[in-house]
Amino acid sequence: MAGYLNNREGEEQGVFAIVVTFNRPDILRVCIESLLTQIEFGLNRIHIVVNSADDRTKVLLQTYNTALITHDFLDNPGPAGGFNFGLQRFLREEQSHVWLMDDDVVVQGDCLKELLRCASNQEYVYPMVLAENGKELREYGWWGLVLSRRVVEKVGLPITDLFYWAEDTEYLQHRIFRVNKITPFRCKSAIVKHLHIRSEKRPSWYYYYVLRNSIFYRKYILKFDLHQLKRVVYLFYTSIVRIVLKEDHKSKKLHLMLLGVYHGLIGKIGKLVDPALNR
Repeated sequence: MAGYLNNREGEEQGVFAIVVTFNRPDILRVCIESLLTQIEFGLNRIHIVVNSADDRTKVLLQTYNTALITHDFLDNPGPAGGFNFGLQRFLREEQSHVWLMDDDVVVQGDCLKELLRCASNQEYVYPMVLAENGKELREYGWWGLVLSRRVVEKVGLPITDLFYWAEDTEYLQHRIFRVNKITPFRCKSAIVKHLHIRSEKRPSWYYYYVLRNSIFYRKYILKFDLHQLKRVVYLFYTSIVRIVLKEDHKSKKLHLMLLGVYHGLIGKIGKLVDPALNR
């Protein structure tokens, strides 16, 4: 593996994987088992950030009682806070690269070997991400990307106050790529599957954060032009249609959606709607 990584003096060659999970132990187990196949390729640590201290996840992690797999239980700061916390842990280590993923990512074959081969001359590397139907996903997400330590030190950490939604776009697309001009490289020979398991009906809190963060991102982080306005209007319209035609608890979801619009417009972010109280 020494030939794959170009490290600074005193920096340990190796990879620190971060997996953020929320109350999905069965899916998390599949993710962990796939990661364990990558040890021979330079994986030095699998750190699980648990955003829900449910009993089944605790029991699962007890079965992986090794120095290789570590974990932290948090009071659900969302994916934004989970990856922020995980990256803080990475920066306290001496690994050269960090491997970031949600718990529904399953690595295939010699994925890490190929990612590190591509990372020998790139600092921001994505695998080929396949949905369960075999379609390639090319959006930005926490789908098994590898960053060098230098990138994380330069661009900082995800915005915890975004909590849920657009935190990956802000960090991976806007801040790393647009602001710092670090171009993501798609490593076609490294493959992961994204299970993307989601229930048909969305919880009430979902509509709050999707509308709020979409508006906040476009108004306060991007240049809020006519194009961004059209995207916000389209999201607003489709969300209303979905709630009216497909959702239960319509009045609550419409209320939280409109509250999200208001908070997004005035720039008010943070964990302001508790998912535990707004199913």
